[in-house]
Amino acid sequence: MKLLKILLTIYLLLAVLLHVYDFFSGLTEEGLFSHLLHLLSYGLSAYLLWFRLPWNGGLMVLACLYPFAYHLHCALQQAAAGEIAWICLLVVLLQPLLLLVFFRQRSEG
Repeated sequence: MKLLKILLTIYLLLAVLLHVYDFFSGLTEEGLFSHLLHLLSYGLSAYLLWFRLPWNGGLMVLACLYPFAYHLHCALQQAAAGEIAWICLLVVLLQPLLLLVFFRQRSEG
């Protein structure tokens, strides 16, 4: 379980770095508000994976929700255009895994 937590933390930190880079380089059309929400979501998720806060279960669900919904929408748009958005698919798969690991660790103690 600890190795999976470490790997998920690496994923979250890479996602933060990617959004910071994208904001300054302008690779995508994503706006400032969306980048800030992603940064907050990924950063909070990484923090909550290792440290406890009051209402951490609800906070983790909220933190995972925006990236999941945003990237699911992106993946569906790309699929409609006949393309595969690998990054979006990765996020759509890893965000629920992150919640599963979080709640499993929480139930174990």
